Amino acid sequence: MAKSGEPWGPVGLHGEFEYKVDEKGRVVVPPQLREVLEAEDRPSVFMITPSLEGHCLVLYDLIEFRKLHNRVMGRQDQVPPEERLTPSEQRAMGRVILARAARVECDSQGRILLPETLKQEVAIQRDVVFVGMMDRAELWEPTRWRNYVGDHRGGLTGVGAKLPVS
Repeated sequence: MAKSGEPWGPVGLHGEFEYKVDEKGRVVVPPQLREVLEAEDRPSVFMITPSLEGHCLVLYDLIEFRKLHNRVMGRQDQVPPEERLTPSEQRAMGRVILARAARVECDSQGRILLPETLKQEVAIQRDVVFVGMMDRAELWEPTRWRNYVGDHRGGLTGVGAKLPVS
């Protein structure tokens, strides 16, 4: 297991955590993530969906998934005009992301069962990298993750000039 970073908390979930997927398709949810949920009296129950880009899976706790659901399927007149979804966009998001979401719960050993169809879609087989994304975690096939980072690192130079990073 390789890890870096810290769990959800005041600054959110960040870091990379690499784990093996067992022969039954189960993977350990990083203990750092589970500990924060337990400390906040939130159950170790998650919703897992394909990402919009199709590169990876996205793991939300129930509170964050409910926010996503309400934002996608909610009344658009309560959203700033520049952030509103059209009815067509709402249907597409509902079909591609929300309808394909699966509820997964940690067992007594802290593992979740990855749905086979979702695993196949993002080429996860024996290994998975959990990538902290502040309010959610992404699950990547390790080679895809390394390639993604390599492909995008150089293009972030201009973005870095806009942010307090070096």
